[in-house]
Amino acid sequence: MADSSQGAGSPQPLVYWWQPQGRERLFDLSGWPEEALGVLRSSLEQDGLAHSWQDGKLVVDAAHREAVAALLDDIVAASIPRLDSESDRTAYDLGDWPDYEIEVLIGALEEAGIVHEWTDDGELLVYEADEVRVDELFDSLDLRGPDPGIELDGEALTDLLTDLFVAADKLAHDAGDANALIAAHNAILEVAQLAVPYGMNPDLWQALGADAAELRRRIEVEAGATDGRAGLREPALGADADADADADDAGSGTGVQLDGDAAIEALAARVSDRLRRLL
Repeated sequence: MADSSQGAGSPQPLVYWWQPQGRERLFDLSGWPEEALGVLRSSLEQDGLAHSWQDGKLVVDAAHREAVAALLDDIVAASIPRLDSESDRTAYDLGDWPDYEIEVLIGALEEAGIVHEWTDDGELLVYEADEVRVDELFDSLDLRGPDPGIELDGEALTDLLTDLFVAADKLAHDAGDANALIAAHNAILEVAQLAVPYGMNPDLWQALGADAAELRRRIEVEAGATDGRAGLREPALGADADADADADDAGSGTGVQLDGDAAIEALAARVSDRLRRLL
C-alpha cells in the first residue's frame, strides 16, 4: 500500500512564459532554480543559439523561439516528479478522451500537486493513495470523456458563440466585470456540452474548449473566494466544444499557472481571439 503522504506537497514542475518584443522573444523563467538555469545555459551554448539576459528574462531572436521553447520543455519534463514503481498505483484508461479535456485534467493535477504519469496507451497512472483526490478532480472539472455531445448549428450556434465572445472580450480587459463573469461561465458550460459543429476543424474546436474550460475553472475559483462573484447558475442547454497560435501571440510553457484576475484576463483574451477566428 502506498504511503498516504505520497503525492501531497510534491514539488511543482518548472514553468515559463514567453512574450514578443519587436523581433525578439522574452522568456520569463522566474522561480527556476540555478541548477535548471545551468542546464539551460549549457544547452543553449551546445546548440549555438544566440541569446542574452534582460532583467532575469532570456532574450532570443524570434526565429529561435521554437528551438528555445523545445529546450525549455525538455527541462520542464525532466523536472516533473515520477511515480515510484514499487508503490501501489491506480490506472485510468483515458486513451479515447478528447485532447482538450486531457489538457484541463493535466493542469488540475499539476496545480493539486498530484504526482502522475501517462502510458503510451493513454492511461493515467497515480498513486493508489491519491485515487480519491483524482476522482474528486474528475467530478469538480465536470469531465465527460468521449461523449460526442449535443449537436447545434445555424443561428443557435452563432448566438451562443457570440455571447461567449462578447463576455470573454470584456473579461480580457476587466476581470472584475461581474456580469461578464456570469455570462462567460454560463456560455462556457453550454459550449462544453456541444459536439464538434459540422464543418468546423476539430483541432480548433478542441483548442477553444481547452481554453474555455480553464477559464471557467478560474472563474469558479474566484467565485468561491469572492462573495461578490458567487451565484453562478447552471447552463440552459441540454441535460445529460488555430491549433497553432500566431508567432507573435504571447505564449506559455508546460504547466503554466496564473492566479486571480491575471489568469482570467489572459485566458479570456485567448478565448476571444480563438472565437474571433471562428466567427
